[in-house]
Amino acid sequence: MKSLDTPKAIAFRKPDGSFIAGAKVEYNKNPDDPYNPASGNWSYIWTFKEQDLNGAVITDVNTNILTFDYFRRAADKLFRMKFGDDGVGIMMFNLILDGISQWLDENAVDGDERSLVSTGVMEAACAVENGVVTKSLTPQGEIKELIKGDNTYQNPV
Repeated sequence: MKSLDTPKAIAFRKPDGSFIAGAKVEYNKNPDDPYNPASGNWSYIWTFKEQDLNGAVITDVNTNILTFDYFRRAADKLFRMKFGDDGVGIMMFNLILDGISQWLDENAVDGDERSLVSTGVMEAACAVENGVVTKSLTPQGEIKELIKGDNTYQNPV
């Protein structure tokens, strides 16, 4: 679903439509060589703020069931996870993301960053800055490589 020209995003929402989390992938052209895909790179971010997805074509995982196929294949390939039903799988992803977000809200401390790590998968971090909880979710390892796929566009040496 990635595009060299258009940022793409996915959004996870609660049944009432409220935003839980999302991810955005965007290709950054090299200004010195804008027509050579091998010279640029992919930006891949996860967020708990819906406005961070602005400017992207957003696919809602809850309403676009075909999107979940990507998650199903990645879960099987990387972790041998299986889902008996796509609806149950989507609900599990939503519960996990909502749980991470709640943990970050509840454990944020002024002046100290706290983190929750799943080695090789992601790191979620939180802190309180100017009285406001800031949260981040950073993909790591094979998950990040699977989405970014910079090597796909690199010239062989």
